[in-house]
Amino acid sequence: ERPAGRPTNRANPEMMTLLREQGAEFGFRSGWEVPNWFARPGDSAGYQPSFKRTNWFEPVGRESEAVRDRVGVIDLSSFGVILVKGKDARTQLNRLFANSLPQKIGEGRIAHMLTPSGKVMSEMTVACTADNEFFLVTGGACDLHDIRWMESNLDSSSDVLVENLSDEWSCLGVAGPRSGQLLSSVFSESDFLQREWPVHSHQPLSVKLGSTQLAAPLVVRYSSTGELGWKIHLAKHLVPSLYAELMKAGEEFGVHQFGSIAANSLRLEAGICLSNEINCDYTLHQAGLEDHVNMSKGGFIGREAVMKEVGLGLRQKLVMLEVEAGPVDAHGVEPVYSLHRVIGHTTSGCFGYTSQKSLAMAYVSTLFLTPGLELSVDLQGVRRKATIANSPIIKPYHMHS
Repeated sequence: ERPAGRPTNRANPEMMTLLREQGAEFGFRSGWEVPNWFARPGDSAGYQPSFKRTNWFEPVGRESEAVRDRVGVIDLSSFGVILVKGKDARTQLNRLFANSLPQKIGEGRIAHMLTPSGKVMSEMTVACTADNEFFLVTGGACDLHDIRWMESNLDSSSDVLVENLSDEWSCLGVAGPRSGQLLSSVFSESDFLQREWPVHSHQPLSVKLGSTQLAAPLVVRYSSTGELGWKIHLAKHLVPSLYAELMKAGEEFGVHQFGSIAANSLRLEAGICLSNEINCDYTLHQAGLEDHVNMSKGGFIGREAVMKEVGLGLRQKLVMLEVEAGPVDAHGVEPVYSLHRVIGHTTSGCFGYTSQKSLAMAYVSTLFLTPGLELSVDLQGVRRKATIANSPIIKPYHMHS
């Protein structure tokens, strides 16, 4: 972390004050201040740089346990938000995304824009909010990148407006087995838990704050932790009030704040890919996300390359590794060996607090995909034993019968 020039001008000062009062230790993410973890009284607070597990390790364990067992709240203000609308919006977006678009208002899904060579340009959550209107949510720092790609590939004569709302909208994530109970206690809609909530579906709701009502125009049923959860998108200036209300109401349910380090650990155990695994170096088939490609819907950018890849077969594929790491976890871009031969590299890694295992995702040669196969990963110059594991390590909520 670099302290100069902080906090940045994209930060929400009121939200930062609220989070800092609760012990937030912030990280810098492309102009945003992101809570990495939360220190409690008695913890060793502050930034202590190290390639090994340092002062955040035990507190992050608390956060992960809270999300797995009860409920956690995370500030996701760095998410990019893009509104696309116009009479040609559906037609144009259908050409940009490899997956089918949601058909009905209230539906949503994960979709990817591909390069002409079939690699992943971007992953987004696509929500249909009105006829020919779509609310796109992308990763932190990806909004300008994604808008440039979209505008350079839209038909210039089409009736489509692309609007960047990232600095006006913010997001809070609520996740864990008691997340539904917490949200039911703060939303004005008394039938919240009785409503149908398919994964990625969304509804407009409101929050009761004393005698006032706070509008939450887009509440999405999804959490990248792998647990039951929702993401609440609303105007930036309203986020501090909602956050304070969630933490107050959540005391009954054992709520705990959690930051980006815990979120990364939770998603890795759940086998959920992020930008380290899906980007312009890899394809969806390599990442095991071929279910997000609809070859029958017609033409989209990258379709011919995907067909060619399917016909020729894959040379590399993403796997999960359990690493005997000692005090050093993988972070990404570490070489993976079979005996003395480099067969791939890690994309991300961390300690999984539920499984009590050091985990890493890695792209390796398709000759080395068998679960239980022993490999090794170079961590700070030391070869550490790594075993190919079945993914996910912890089954996500939506995979439970």
